[in-house]
Amino acid sequence: MTTVRRACGGRPAAADERPAPGRPGRRARRVMAVASAVFGAVLLGVALPRFARDGRPVAFLVPWAVAVVAIVGFNLWTAFRGPARGARGDAGQVTPPAPPPR
Repeated sequence: MTTVRRACGGRPAAADERPAPGRPGRRARRVMAVASAVFGAVLLGVALPRFARDGRPVAFLVPWAVAVVAIVGFNLWTAFRGPARGARGDAGQVTPPAPPPR
C-alpha cells in the first residue's frame, strides 16, 4: 500500500504487502577504489603543494588533505575488505523485490 493511500485512511497493509527489509549496502568496485587512490595521490602530491606555494593558509590545506585521505581510505577499505557478516546471520541471502504498489 502506498504512503498516500495509507495517509488518506486506506485499509492497513497486510503482512504480504509490507516492504521487504533494506538491502545490504553496496560495496565500491576495486577498479574504482584504485582509481580514486591514484587520483587522491595526485591531489596530495601535486595539487596541495601547489596550493601551499601559492600562499594558501594551512587552515585551508589541512581539511582538504584530511578529506582526500578519508575518501580514498574509505573507498579502499570498502573495496578490499572481507565478506560482510550479517548481524542477523543473513549474509549472502537476497530478498525478493517488493511487489509494485497498487
